[in-house]
Amino acid sequence: MAPRSSAGVRRDSWRELLERLIEGTRRRTRIGRWLLEREPWNLLFVGYPETHWAGHYFFHLLDAAHPRHDAALAREFGGAILSVYREVDAALGELTRAREDLAVLVFSNTGMGANYSGMHLVPQVLRRLGMSGNDGYDLDGDGASGAHQTFGFLAAGGRGTRSAGRLESADIMDIAPTILTLQGVAVPAHMDGRALADMIAA
Repeated sequence: MAPRSSAGVRRDSWRELLERLIEGTRRRTRIGRWLLEREPWNLLFVGYPETHWAGHYFFHLLDAAHPRHDAALAREFGGAILSVYREVDAALGELTRAREDLAVLVFSNTGMGANYSGMHLVPQVLRRLGMSGNDGYDLDGDGASGAHQTFGFLAAGGRGTRSAGRLESADIMDIAPTILTLQGVAVPAHMDGRALADMIAA
C-alpha cells in the first residue's frame, strides 16, 4: 500500500515502499532467468510494473516544481524513481546474459509525468455529495503524484534487429506485429498495428 501523501507520512512508509519495489523487481528477474534457463523459448514476456508504481507515487519527490514537492523528503527519496529504473536496467542485463541468441524489445505502453489533473479528488467530491455508492469504503483517492502520459518508449536489440534511430510514427499497437515478424510469423490481416520494418534486419 503506497503512502497517500507526503504530509504526515512517516519516512519509514516511503522507505518500505521503495524497498518493496526493488525487491519485486529482483524477484521477477530471478523468475525470468529461471524460465530462460529451463527451456528454449520462442517468446518470453517479463513485465516490471515497479517502474509504473514508482512513477505514480514518487514523482513529486523527483520534480521540484510539483505542487506537492517536499524538499526534506526529497533529500532521501528524490532519487527513488531512478533507483527503480537502475534496478530494472541491471535486471535486463542479467536476463540477456542468460541467453545470447535473443531479440530483446524493451517498451512501455505509457509515459509518466506530473499529476496536475486533480482526478484523485473525484472520489472525495462524490462522497461528500452522497453519490459515492460505497458506504463505509474509504474513497479518499490514492494520492498519486505522477500521471500517465500519452507517449511511451521502445528500445530493441539483438537477433534480427538493426539500428533504426528514432521511430517517430511508432505506436504501442505495433509491438505485437513486430514480434510476430521477428519470429518469422505472418501478421494476420485483422491485427491492428504494423511491423516496424525499419528496426528489423533484412
